Amino acid sequence: MNNQKKILMLFIEPTPYLLNLINILEKECPYHIDVVFIKSNFTQQWRLQSKHCVLDKQSRQFSYLFRQFFFKKKYDLIFLAGWSQPTTLFFMFCAKLHRIPIVVDSDTNFVPHTSYYKRIIKRIIYPLLFKLPNHFLPGGTRQSKYLEHYSVPKHKITIEKMTVDIVGQQQYYHQLPSHFRTMKRSKLGLTNKDFVFLFIGRLIERKGVLDLIDSFSEIKHVNAKCIIAGDGPLQSTVEAAAKNNPNIIYAGWMENQALLDLYYLSDVFVLPAHWEPWGLVINEALAAGKPVIVSDQVGCIDDLVIPSETGKIFPALDAHALTQCMTDFLINPKQCESYSKNAHALISQWTLQDQAKQMCEVWQRLIQSAT
Repeated sequence: MNNQKKILMLFIEPTPYLLNLINILEKECPYHIDVVFIKSNFTQQWRLQSKHCVLDKQSRQFSYLFRQFFFKKKYDLIFLAGWSQPTTLFFMFCAKLHRIPIVVDSDTNFVPHTSYYKRIIKRIIYPLLFKLPNHFLPGGTRQSKYLEHYSVPKHKITIEKMTVDIVGQQQYYHQLPSHFRTMKRSKLGLTNKDFVFLFIGRLIERKGVLDLIDSFSEIKHVNAKCIIAGDGPLQSTVEAAAKNNPNIIYAGWMENQALLDLYYLSDVFVLPAHWEPWGLVINEALAAGKPVIVSDQVGCIDDLVIPSETGKIFPALDAHALTQCMTDFLINPKQCESYSKNAHALISQWTLQDQAKQMCEVWQRLIQSAT
């Protein structure tokens, strides 16, 4: 008879970060793990293949979900990614009814300019809703404060240190030949004298890519270059900007090794988002040893962006302040060396192995207390 404890993990969609995390959890956690995704492509077309269950329109029906996951199977713990989806809430309520421990992870933080009525509704509903989970795993400090704001006690919160495959990324860089950076730059028409700013992300207004274009256009430094990678509704606008300004390069949509190469050949990474729950691209940039420039509305800044050590922070939507941050690196490029050392030192403590360990320890405590 198999007495191995069983955990069900419910996510919104498969992403590269999640698939890597799940692989590590399956190797390192002493539990049987079933993984379910609500949709295959929710925020964007990920172009990923996954061995895990992805619900379709029929299987997202509550009657099917109850039969499949609560009537037929007995889980010892339910892990939920957030609380924004009806399916997630259904699992939360069903798990509570069946007295199954619930763990919720979250990258949610305070959204600027939220309407008064929406704030009131959240202030009433969230403290009640957040009593249902047994424990929360916020991505970092800002996400933890968000939960505390809605009356989640500190003993029910463990920061999970949200991250990407830092170890794999750095192993890839270590095996590259010495001429690799020069070669990759030359393919984009760049030289080693160029100072390259990099943006990677969805080309949508919230990411601040248009702010970056406007701010960069104010820089007249002859060696300043800006690479923008990604796709989305603003793609034609970015393409037009690259056509009008030879110092702006639109690299298109990239993934996997090609994406890592962009970090490697750049000098500074920029994320001027109007609001960003976390910003895993910052983890990736630091893993590549790159200084970062981010707005004050990026969710990871309390943990990963240390002013004058790993990056610079400017007020969101302040184009002049963004230009100043970029200009400061251009005027004094040697500071990148110390930023790079600090970036490597900090991000080495934010590996997927660290995140998986935090998650497993919380799961173990809850499962033991429930038996």
